[in-house]
Parts: sequence; C-alpha cells; structure tokens
Amino acid sequence: MSGFDIFVRDRTKYVIHIMKCGLEVRRMKVAIYIRVGNKEQLEADKEIEVQRNELRDFCEKKNYKIVSEYAERRSGLTESQIIEELKRCIREKEIQGVVITDYSKISRNINELMNFCNFMKENGGTLVSTNHTEKQEKEIDFVSLRKA
Repeated sequence: MSGFDIFVRDRTKYVIHIMKCGLEVRRMKVAIYIRVGNKEQLEADKEIEVQRNELRDFCEKKNYKIVSEYAERRSGLTESQIIEELKRCIREKEIQGVVITDYSKISRNINELMNFCNFMKENGGTLVSTNHTEKQEKEIDFVSLRKA
C-alpha cells in the first residue's frame, strides 16, 4: 500500500495533503441543521449552541464549507418549513450536503426520515450525521433502498 492509497481512503488526510502541496481543493458546500424539541427557552438556547459548536467543529475537521445554518425549536414529529428549504437548496445545487448531529434531527418519523434520505440520494445530496459511524450510515442507506 502506497502513501497515496492511505490519503485516498481517508478523505480528511487527503485534503490536508493536497492543501500542504498548494493545490486548490473544492470543499463540499453544506448547510448545518439544528433542531431542539419543545423545551424551555433558556434550555433550548443552550442546546442550540451546543449543537452549533459541534457541527461547526465537525465541518472544520472535514474541510466542509458552511454556506448556511438553520436552527429551529420544534417536535421531531411535526413538519418543518426548514426541511423544505434544505430540499430546495439541494435541488438547486446551492449546497451539496446537510450536516446534523443525529438522524432524528430530520424527523422522528422513520418514513419521513427515509423519504428525506431518498430525496438526498436522488438529487445528489449527502446527509452527514456527526454521531453515526460509517457502518450505521450504510445500514440507513440499505433501509432507504429497501423502502423504494
């Protein structure tokens, strides 16, 4: 295995290597999405800040370019205008991905979550969760494909 193979397998190292060599790298343009449940205002504000910091740190480490940030306070079982806006941004190629702390931030309704995952896949978008492993992402991909 050559050094180049290692860089290709680990995108972060690959990007850092290219940056050190002075080559321009296209960074994935993303939106970060923060959702907190119906909590007291002070508690909700603190949770929003915790998620925002986690998402910003994650994007910096992955070399993602944050184009927009969305935060809302709503139940994971109700519809969201922000989710529709994220879909529009993906469809119109304003962003290439959405970064969240957990898949339940999109919806606690499994059918709605799978519909969103299918939408992202069909439109060339990427849904990234900071709290899930590659294996878990493959599992959600599998469930998403089975539903179709």
